[in-house]
Amino acid sequence: MAVSNNTVVLPSVTAAADGWLVIHNDDSMGGIVLPGIIGKVLVSKGVNTNVTVQLDAGVNIMPGQKLFPMLHLDNGTIGTYEFDGVGVFDGPEVFGNDAFPGNVIFTSFTVTQ
Repeated sequence: MAVSNNTVVLPSVTAAADGWLVIHNDDSMGGIVLPGIIGKVLVSKGVNTNVTVQLDAGVNIMPGQKLFPMLHLDNGTIGTYEFDGVGVFDGPEVFGNDAFPGNVIFTSFTVTQ
């Protein structure tokens, strides 16, 4: 997926509830960096198309590295991203009873430019 001007456009994001699509960086070995995020955008329950995520200023993205989109809830102050890695508000959408990360759906994509 292309990153241009520190912006990523995901063609489609399906969310189980209103919340946040956050982008995590890789650890330079292809693994996800947690809990920090490098970009976020609000998404609505259902199918969202052409979701544009502005990555944080100062983030350097290189071709070949991986980025990891993940859905988070918006269950604290609505419209304000509050998750700090340990708190209860705006955490990842959790499915089932497995321990993290088995209970969270996330994927990765490789940066092409």
